[in-house]
Amino acid sequence: MIALATHRRSTSPPAFASNSTDFLTAVTGQFAALALDYIETGVFVVDGDSRIQFVSAAARRLVDAGRLSVRNGLLTSPIGSETTALRRAIKQSVEGAVSGASPMTFQRLGDADDVLCLGIVAIRDPGSPTTRAPFVMLFATRPCEASLPDTRQLRSHFGLTDAQAKLAIEIAKGEGLKACARRLGIAVSTGRSHLKQIFEKTETRRQAELVRVISACRFNVPEASSAG
Repeated sequence: MIALATHRRSTSPPAFASNSTDFLTAVTGQFAALALDYIETGVFVVDGDSRIQFVSAAARRLVDAGRLSVRNGLLTSPIGSETTALRRAIKQSVEGAVSGASPMTFQRLGDADDVLCLGIVAIRDPGSPTTRAPFVMLFATRPCEASLPDTRQLRSHFGLTDAQAKLAIEIAKGEGLKACARRLGIAVSTGRSHLKQIFEKTETRRQAELVRVISACRFNVPEASSAG
């Protein structure tokens, strides 16, 4: 982050240099928490005892889906053996940071049908007392989970109506128009009409091309209730 500020100094307004300390302080606090809510990978911050300190929007969705759980303030798994493996990995990461080595380690939980991939790294604040235990960041993702934009993004990017955006997302999941129309409870003829408008507004001609365009514009936008 400091290197970034130094790199930009020659092209940024002069005021940037004098406020760089304040800027970096903000980024490591409120701005950083907000930024973590907009990435697709779930981020948990825990202490050495697996007690949760921070949960990003994507991480909350993993908990809501039941893939991970919170019990008495501790990060756990609904499966006992996974909880044991998770806590062992957190402990090892903390021990590594205390000894001066804190590389990211990786943990795979679950089977082929419901894999959860974790990247785990312990972080010690250089300004904190040496007696204070490091915090641990866990980056969690489900490879089998398709990530698509929501209707707000498609309406804003392409000027789609709500009905057209819903159909576009259903098509991006990989099924044909008839199946998508059935899931949305609309007539196939209505679906064809929507799809024609979607092609025009997105400047695409085929469903495969539409899927690529839609996938390229996704952002991990928190739900309206949590964003507030």
